[in-house]
Amino acid sequence: MSAAQSAKSLLGRMPPRVRLTVKCAVLFALVIWLCYWIVLEEKADHLTMEEYKEEHLRKTFLTKKSEAINLPAYRTQLADVELAFGRVIRSLPPTFEGAYEKAVRAATAHSLRVEHMSVSEHEPLRDFYAQLPASLKLAGTFHDLGAFLNDLAELDAYIMVDDFRLEATALPGIVSMDASLSAFRYLNEQEIAAARSEAARKKRAAKK
Repeated sequence: MSAAQSAKSLLGRMPPRVRLTVKCAVLFALVIWLCYWIVLEEKADHLTMEEYKEEHLRKTFLTKKSEAINLPAYRTQLADVELAFGRVIRSLPPTFEGAYEKAVRAATAHSLRVEHMSVSEHEPLRDFYAQLPASLKLAGTFHDLGAFLNDLAELDAYIMVDDFRLEATALPGIVSMDASLSAFRYLNEQEIAAARSEAARKKRAAKK
């Protein structure tokens, strides 16, 4: 006879009052165990959440500590960047006059054929400088085009090649280049004030 059968047989031989008492005791024990298990489960979830918060706070603290330690170095780097940026701005020409004419002369100096030259009528203003876009189409050898781009980077007119595309032509050894260019100049104090005022106006208008 198994233990379960023995217990059932023993329970059956007990007086009704004793049998009822035993059943109540077992039921009470089950309720206590169930409540205990629910409380433990809630405590475990709470403990896991607290451990996650502690780990998050620890990582945040270490990050802030690292930033505080490196703050002097960041300030030094920022000062160096601002100094270098100031030098670049001061080295820009005050006007666009003759900028793209210099580019054309550099092209013809390398025996390149100028097939198209178009300068934008719009002059976008930035915080400290103005930009004048243009498009240029040239034809020549790879060597001459490379020499032209090298000379363009050395011009005092500050012309930058934004993009270019090369295509083969019907002539042997000759390719055409479509280039998007940008010339730059610095803004005087009145232009800087006007540009900032316009930017503030657009920002206010966008919020409405």
